[in-house]
Amino acid sequence: MKNRRNAIIAGAMAVLMAFGAAGCGNATPGTSTVNAGEKTADLTKVRVGTDTMQLAYAQVIGKEKGFYANNGIDVEITTYAAGIETINAIVTGAADIGAAYDYALCTRLIPASNVRVLSNFVTNADGSYWFETSNPDIQSAADLSKGKIGIVKGTLGEYLIAKELESGGLTTADADINYLSSDGEVVAAYVAKQVDTILGLKPFSEEIEKAEGRHVLNTTGDIGIKSQGFIAVDKAFAEAHPEAVAAYLKGTQEAVDFIKSDTDEAAQICADYLTVSKEDVLKSFDSFTFDVAFSAEDYDHLQNIADWCVENGVLEQPTAISDYFVREPLEIALPEKLTWK
Repeated sequence: MKNRRNAIIAGAMAVLMAFGAAGCGNATPGTSTVNAGEKTADLTKVRVGTDTMQLAYAQVIGKEKGFYANNGIDVEITTYAAGIETINAIVTGAADIGAAYDYALCTRLIPASNVRVLSNFVTNADGSYWFETSNPDIQSAADLSKGKIGIVKGTLGEYLIAKELESGGLTTADADINYLSSDGEVVAAYVAKQVDTILGLKPFSEEIEKAEGRHVLNTTGDIGIKSQGFIAVDKAFAEAHPEAVAAYLKGTQEAVDFIKSDTDEAAQICADYLTVSKEDVLKSFDSFTFDVAFSAEDYDHLQNIADWCVENGVLEQPTAISDYFVREPLEIALPEKLTWK
């Protein structure tokens, strides 16, 4: 099983590097075709990949409120169905910077990878994610071998479901896991009773509540799991344009400060830009802490997940996060926020 997983990952990385990310995401209308790192109207071009939920909010605010432009960069945002796709976009050269959750990021930290860690910027509160089922025969994590589990492959959800199975004394080999293309598709399959168990997400809570016979098993907090979203960068881009990357981090922190100071306007901007519900954005604001920083705790958090990936055959060899962390941009932009030595 381990060799098969390693072969799959190695093959996927090879395909990504060889063929690029055509069709992976949708660029925001009106963005320019200037190459990464080039200047237009005295602004350095930076291509950023995000999802359409909490990983995107600060970037959208930074662009729409002019925080990035004020710091000398022209940010082009491309949205993807999941954070892992933003990291794949960095791998293939389609993005300079990407936002993804811890597990997705760690799966791409291999010797051949150009992906580097910049900072933490999103942390979930207890109860932001939960595990629920509509199958009456499933009353605890120990029962998850019954029925079908719906998740998106390669994403945070895959890791959290694996940890939930562990809490019940099971492994992924004991479960009937169904891989779907997006969180929205997972929720739709759950409501339609095509899958029995899912990872609950607050932005989808209204849709999830439509499922008949649903009941919550526990939360990620109950099993001692904290999830964090990180910002990653292309190694070559960071080396060639450290000031532009620093400007991105500074503009992102200014956007985070704006979210905290004017939550209502921030939610409306995100809802309009991403064509999502303002209420869902507000739920995310309540459920996640936003802050551009990197601490010893952040380092240990990533290292623990990377170690888990090795132990479970997701990564072939040990990964030292220190080998994949770029200090200079955060030191330039927000030196007081870099507390890991």
